[in-house]
Amino acid sequence: MNRLSAAAFCLLMATGCGDNSGSDTPKGHEKDVVFVSGALLIPGDGTPPIEEATMIIEDGVITKLGKKREFFAPKGAYQVDLEGKTMTPLLVNLHAYPGLSNQKEFGAKNYKRESLSADLNRYGYYGVGAILAAGDSDGLAYQLRDELREGKATGAQLYTSGRGIAAKGGSGVMGSIPLLVTGDADARKAVSELADRNSDAIV
Repeated sequence: MNRLSAAAFCLLMATGCGDNSGSDTPKGHEKDVVFVSGALLIPGDGTPPIEEATMIIEDGVITKLGKKREFFAPKGAYQVDLEGKTMTPLLVNLHAYPGLSNQKEFGAKNYKRESLSADLNRYGYYGVGAILAAGDSDGLAYQLRDELREGKATGAQLYTSGRGIAAKGGSGVMGSIPLLVTGDADARKAVSELADRNSDAIV
């Protein structure tokens, strides 16, 4: 099996990492080594779930993964027993609209930094590690995207299409957020504008 990101370890579908990741982790080792055992692991790559999986994480990278008693904790490793819990890789949402909902209404008027940040944190809480957001206003998504990558904000990693593109008269609840186009020339101009702003995708 390919190496999994350490983020896969941190998502426990039944509960969070909880007290197992406390401050009593041994210090002073040449490598930070964690041995995880007992959880039901859903690999997410099409292979069957592994009952009572065992896992070794070295310096934040999963380096070994197997079944119960297939291997044991290295000497000095910090041991975490996750019996009764479930682990799965983080999920990815490729078509999201964060920041548009205030839990009562959905639309462009709700799009603010507070609502965008709240939605990204909510995605992270439910195990979505990254999203591609369609639509942006005032450059908020670019700003928050960069802050997330620099570790200055929390929540799911954000990839953005910027304002996005829509046919004039067809933006619906997105209102004036998208770049509105009426033909080929407008569309090419919109794509160029989004590319100049380092958008992650064209939507």
